[in-house]
Amino acid sequence: MDALRTAKTTGQPNYQAKTTHVLRPHHIGLLSVLAISYKEFESKEVPAPFLLHINRLMLNEISEVAEPKPWYQLIQELSSGPMADVADALYLIESVKDVWMSVMLIVPQHKSIRNGADMLIFFQGWDANRLMFGSLLNEDLGVAALFQDNDDQEPAFTRRSPFGYFCRRCWVTFQKLSWEGVLRLQRDYAAWRAGDLQAGYIDGPMDRLNSDNLLFRTSRDKKKFATAERYAEYEKARDVSDLSTAVESLRRYFEQLFHTENDIGYRHYALLELVRYHWKRREWTVARDLLVEAQELAERAGDCVMDEYCKSLASRLPPKDLGAKQPLNTIRPNVHPYEILYDVKKLMQVSYEQPLSASFEKVLEAITAFDHWAEKEASAQTDVEQWGQHAVQSLVWNNAGCLRMSEVEENIVIAFTETASDDNNRITVIVNRANKEARRGKYREALSMLLDPDTWRGLSVIDYEHLWASELWHVLALRAARRGQLRVFNEFLQPKRPASYKHRDYFADLPPSGGSHIRDRLYEVIYYLVINGDDIEQRALACFTMARCIIVAGGSESSNLQEAIGFLDTAEADYTTLEMYPSVVKVQYLLAVIYNALGREEGRDAAAARHLAAQSKLEEWAAAAVDQETQAIWTLAMDVGASLSAR
Repeated sequence: MDALRTAKTTGQPNYQAKTTHVLRPHHIGLLSVLAISYKEFESKEVPAPFLLHINRLMLNEISEVAEPKPWYQLIQELSSGPMADVADALYLIESVKDVWMSVMLIVPQHKSIRNGADMLIFFQGWDANRLMFGSLLNEDLGVAALFQDNDDQEPAFTRRSPFGYFCRRCWVTFQKLSWEGVLRLQRDYAAWRAGDLQAGYIDGPMDRLNSDNLLFRTSRDKKKFATAERYAEYEKARDVSDLSTAVESLRRYFEQLFHTENDIGYRHYALLELVRYHWKRREWTVARDLLVEAQELAERAGDCVMDEYCKSLASRLPPKDLGAKQPLNTIRPNVHPYEILYDVKKLMQVSYEQPLSASFEKVLEAITAFDHWAEKEASAQTDVEQWGQHAVQSLVWNNAGCLRMSEVEENIVIAFTETASDDNNRITVIVNRANKEARRGKYREALSMLLDPDTWRGLSVIDYEHLWASELWHVLALRAARRGQLRVFNEFLQPKRPASYKHRDYFADLPPSGGSHIRDRLYEVIYYLVINGDDIEQRALACFTMARCIIVAGGSESSNLQEAIGFLDTAEADYTTLEMYPSVVKVQYLLAVIYNALGREEGRDAAAARHLAAQSKLEEWAAAAVDQETQAIWTLAMDVGASLSAR
């Protein structure tokens, strides 16, 4: 969470969340893997590539950055390592499967943790051979032997190493358990190995009256501190657009105990998160009301960072007054660089009356501020923050007419972002590229990009509605409109128009002129911009218009008619590529007329034949009420939405 991550710069005391370490069943499994790998087996006997694989797997598991792997998956990961079929590595894997504690005994014997006594032996290192000496405890055995110093030999791990810290933390936690807690841990561990993923992972009450797991309690064990489960529930509900569950989960998350100092309250954090949620859903009125309340609470709590967050988010909301402009952000403390990057979207609107150079300047400001922000935070930035400016640059370069640069920026985002994820940068770039492919007449390529499972599999319902499904509808509507499929558009597509639909108006603000001045202006200003073919629809229209202007200006002279044929051939080819048959028949008809005027009967007959074929195709599409391909694609889109909502 951005809000919680940046809370350390609020000017309030830098409280560190106090959490209680709870011994879980998968911890026993990880301790066993470490013990078998570094105590029973000599590291030099195990192949180095396989030992490196074990170290990487254990580092990933003990860091707890993801949900712990179940028993069967842990074994699969171990077995998939390099050189896992070598004798020593294979014996190690079989030992992990069947032993799980033989390493703690002087005489190795294969034995499972079947009861509480076995669990005590696993951690404490009791040695039955020492019973005659009056002591069962052997400091050279047990989990403690992995990290405690010994006069005879060095420990497997130093105390401050990642593995040593993990082993020591689990060992200390075990010392606090009562006998009832040990028995419960053993039962949960046995159930976890049997496939019950919930055993041992449901937290109970912490008070003495209702909890008998702990024999020794520290101050941290008397209170239940905040956990991330409630926020995970909120994120899941947010992704499927379950508003009531999202609000309730967020409330329960921020009502938890985060620290034991004077609590200034976290209500404004929850409100700001809800504002972002409603902003993504385009619910401006609700977002504005909640934002006002969040800003008041942030000011009352003296939280300057959250106050700036509220102000920046307020500048994103549409203004209440008609014709008013959204304010631009400036570089100042506690303003996230991406708020400055969002100003690029504002500057590209016609109402701001700003050149594209202003957008490029804003992008540069955002990149500079982001570099400073990353150094100030002294923490690794997420991929969303790292590649966002490339996604914005692709839009700016595209509007500047530099399509090659735009494609380079898009390729950067697609190459370095995770596939099948909920990364908004990735889906935005894919949607923009699909739009450009569709405008070039490559409808199948555009639809293939959108319908690829790696594109939609990780989307949230909000991005599905406002980006993916919306662009899919626009591609289908563009193709139907160009083909002249009026009934398909009016009767099938238009009723399914997405709620986020935004119409597009095109204006030609040219001073009135007549005669040859039209041709001169078209030739001098527009011709060089559209003839390169970046937008073939514009090129086709320009060539068709240019040909007609030549005919009007030059009359029926053969040289002028011959010049017009070249432009008409280009227009016909482009319109055919775009499947714009209403325009194709017009161009072909004019070509037939020109060939007839020049006395070229062969060209006239060929153009007339193409005209009849195109006219027949146009009438067929205009009469069809249903397009099977369009219907199948939209059915698939609805199935995708249903599957995303059911996650």
